[in-house]
Amino acid sequence: SGEISTLTGEFQGLADSHSAEVIVDGEAQAYQFFDEDVAAALETMETGTTIQFDVETDAESDLQTIVKLYDAPAEG
Repeated sequence: SGEISTLTGEFQGLADSHSAEVIVDGEAQAYQFFDEDVAAALETMETGTTIQFDVETDAESDLQTIVKLYDAPAEG
């Protein structure tokens, strides 16, 4: 297993059934996800939503997988 980091970014939509595009630090990146709860949350999310999430980075492949989504930060 890899290193877990918590990121905040702007959700841009799903690239396919198991990856999402999120802008983090001004850069659009694709993140994998395989957790059913994460998938369900992302499938109903609107583009532009600010999300906070935990990413596990695979040390060998540098593949980044969303392992947890936090409840959306309060707006306003």
